Amino acid sequence: MRNLSQSVKISLISYVNTWPFLHGLKKSCFSFFPEIIEEYPAQTAQSIKKGKVDVALVPVAVLPELDNVEVFSDFCIGADGKVDTVLLHSDVKLPEIKKIYLDYQSRTSNALIKILAQKYWNIMPEWISAEKGFENQIKGTTAGVVIGDRNFSGFPHTYTYDLAEEWKKHTSLPFVFAVWVAKKEIHQNVLEALNDAFRKGLNELENNIFLKQKPKPEQEELLFYLKERISYPFDWAKKEALQKFLFLMEEAVVV
Repeated sequence: MRNLSQSVKISLISYVNTWPFLHGLKKSCFSFFPEIIEEYPAQTAQSIKKGKVDVALVPVAVLPELDNVEVFSDFCIGADGKVDTVLLHSDVKLPEIKKIYLDYQSRTSNALIKILAQKYWNIMPEWISAEKGFENQIKGTTAGVVIGDRNFSGFPHTYTYDLAEEWKKHTSLPFVFAVWVAKKEIHQNVLEALNDAFRKGLNELENNIFLKQKPKPEQEELLFYLKERISYPFDWAKKEALQKFLFLMEEAVVV
């Protein structure tokens, strides 16, 4: 029986790759009421930073800026190679790119591409902070970082660089895009219950309530994405990768 007198506000990234978490939250019973707010990554970071929510799935680039929170879950949004939804789209090869639009929806992907450009690709493009609709400006020697579900529809560009795949190629490590954090005053029992809900959602991928709403062919494509492209366990390799990313981010002063 839920105790509706206690509400826990949860900010969740509104992409397909969080459907397992959302399924687990919807299908679990709690002693508290989970109030779910769906936002894009940059918004979840602001929500926890400003104290608007108790728990949030945040892009890892903001972790150094967060006070009075802790990473608590065994699960994350990660990739061990290709991810398919964090891409650099371009009409020309990397050495010919002059400008790159940075997606307004996530700082982590923007920090990642700056690290790749400076440390591994040896290119120095002009960086442009993008606004909604910037995808139409990707042409010629101007490329763009596009994250999330928009990539499922495809883009008409000659070259596509998968940022998680590029990171893996150069570091031999997986990549972590987002982790679960909570205010330090949140009771441990609440965090354990949420972690169990996330595990439940991942164990029931094929019966995901949001996946089942899609036509059969699309279900199969999205299930492949969730199983083969997104890597959810926040294991030692991902923790090592996260520390390396945060170090390189600070070293390069990319955010």
